[in-house]
Amino acid sequence: MQALFGTRTAADINLVAQLLLLAGLLAGFILARRKCFAQHANVQTAMVLLNLALILLFMVPSFYGYIIAGQSVSGRVAQLMIGHGVLGIIAEVVALYLILRMRTTLIPKQFRLGNIKFAMRATLALWAVLVLLGIGIYRALPPAPHCSSSDSLALISTFTLWSWRMRRPAAVRQRSRATPST
Repeated sequence: MQALFGTRTAADINLVAQLLLLAGLLAGFILARRKCFAQHANVQTAMVLLNLALILLFMVPSFYGYIIAGQSVSGRVAQLMIGHGVLGIIAEVVALYLILRMRTTLIPKQFRLGNIKFAMRATLALWAVLVLLGIGIYRALPPAPHCSSSDSLALISTFTLWSWRMRRPAAVRQRSRATPST
């Protein structure tokens, strides 16, 4: 393990952010226990959406660099990352569902959970386990040349450029391919 803010800046930032997010989620839990439901909803929504941004900015590129580009699915760290990724997707999807369930009418009645309190508490518990698992991965992960902070930004910008190109009409894409470059 390297010191915080060493050569693994992206992992360092994500680790600190995840600890702050967990503290925020626990503060939101306390707000709910005190019957401050509006503030609880605002805090939990902010934490879940911020976590979604952190997943896209740090975790997906790190997973891609270590597991997919590094072609490593065996070994302790790779297995921890895969388990963390699967459980993390479940936690984030359930948290997003809970936000939609509580804040909107987008979820049809037949798909609404009855015991919402249990689902919220189970999601918070899973989140806490995931933060602990993430700390374990951080400690066990060797510095990876596959994915630095600049690689993360490059992967995101490449995906953004690709998705922008796919949204253009086919005729425009054809014209841009036919134009000779100088």
